[in-house]
Amino acid sequence: MKSKRTMNDKNTTPDQVENLLNSLSAIEKVEVSPDFKKNVIDKLANQQSKVVEFLPWFTPKYQIAAVLTFLVINLSALFYYNTTLQEEKLESLANSYGITTTENESSL
Repeated sequence: MKSKRTMNDKNTTPDQVENLLNSLSAIEKVEVSPDFKKNVIDKLANQQSKVVEFLPWFTPKYQIAAVLTFLVINLSALFYYNTTLQEEKLESLANSYGITTTENESSL
């Protein structure tokens, strides 16, 4: 059921706020035993934190193998690129001087 709002709602809101503020003054300090803090800290220290491993099988030996594989692939690609680049430069130099590199046309 929904309650109907009336003109008295505006008057009850300040009354409710006043009652709430009055109830806050009744709050008292709670006495805690002196070793409570020590016990809580000891319990927290004794708990083992669980580490969630992203890839538990990816141990250092696999990491080294992956880095070495990556290195070999990159070095071979770099070597192939440099060799191809040198061949293209040599071929373009030969073409600019009119020298052909085919076997049928030897310059002997």
